[in-house]
Amino acid sequence: MAFIGGQDLARLLVYGKIILNDEHKCNYKPSRIKQASYELSLGNEVYLTDNENKIKTYLDDKNDVITINPGQFALLLTEEVVKVPNNLLGFISIKATEKLKGLINVSGFHVDPGFKGKLLFSVYNASPSKIQLTKGKQYFLIWFSELKNPLGEEYIYKNNSHQNQNSIDSKYTSPLINGEIASPHELLSKIKLNENKIASVENTNSLKNEKVLWAVSIGITLLVTLNIAFWINKGKDINAYNEGVKSIENKITNERLDKLERIFLSLYKQDSLKKVYSKDVKQ
Repeated sequence: MAFIGGQDLARLLVYGKIILNDEHKCNYKPSRIKQASYELSLGNEVYLTDNENKIKTYLDDKNDVITINPGQFALLLTEEVVKVPNNLLGFISIKATEKLKGLINVSGFHVDPGFKGKLLFSVYNASPSKIQLTKGKQYFLIWFSELKNPLGEEYIYKNNSHQNQNSIDSKYTSPLINGEIASPHELLSKIKLNENKIASVENTNSLKNEKVLWAVSIGITLLVTLNIAFWINKGKDINAYNEGVKSIENKITNERLDKLERIFLSLYKQDSLKKVYSKDVKQ
């Protein structure tokens, strides 16, 4: 088994009708032969796992760019239809330019003899940055290896799940719709989110504690102030009480003195009258 490259690959693709368009006509472009491989481009249909509506994205001339976020998967369909003869085996990969950005091919790496249809790549963004791809640009490579003997009809590819593939089937998107992508990037994002929530709660609790402390301080200050005022007022009341008592005592004393004076005066008058009367009687 040997890989086909250079001029042999060019002749094979020109006459073998291997690279086709949607009308299944030859779509071979000589400029896309690179050493022993042929470049394939991104088609008009993709699926992104973080699509809010969980549906496929369709690209056109106005909407021709997709963004694969860090830690997310994507299903990418080629623009070209590939028809592999029963004497060849195809090998596929993503170009090194995109690999170095962190885009990893997690789908199959070969195309069976007898296959006909658009190729579906399942990729994963393992980088910390977004990766953008544009419709019609060459991101994929295919190599062809010649088998020692062509496969008989009973051995060629006949799997109906991929044969004549021209769109992304729902059986490939359904497993990616349910659940969350447990990627390192997503886990890191959740950890940071939880850290921010914890910090927010701690700040809230700290603020509550400060408020309680201030409330207690203010309460104590008010109690001390009221207590001082109470005793000051109480002292004033006691002084007033004492002054009142003294005033009453003075009044009572004065009244008693006046009464005694009247008694003494009365007694004095009676005594004087007795003396005068006694004197008259003697005479």
